[in-house]
Amino acid sequence: MARNFPQGSSSFTRIGLYVEAERDAIVVAWRFKGTPKGGDRAIEFHGDDRLEVGQDGLIHSYRGLYDNRLVRRLFREAQGH
Repeated sequence: MARNFPQGSSSFTRIGLYVEAERDAIVVAWRFKGTPKGGDRAIEFHGDDRLEVGQDGLIHSYRGLYDNRLVRRLFREAQGH
């Protein structure tokens, strides 16, 4: 996604960090804001990254979650389509 935003025109902000009690997992909630190349206004959306940690302390599984339909619609609107 970074290639769609000029250098310095976007930001990721962590808005929460949560640990699951039932298994070794961490959820990082974040917000993205930026103005895409060719766009005339900023878009903003949020998502979560889920990391499952093994007994060895290494990340065994990663999943990024966000509303892809919303992001595509926001891109189109920012570019006047």
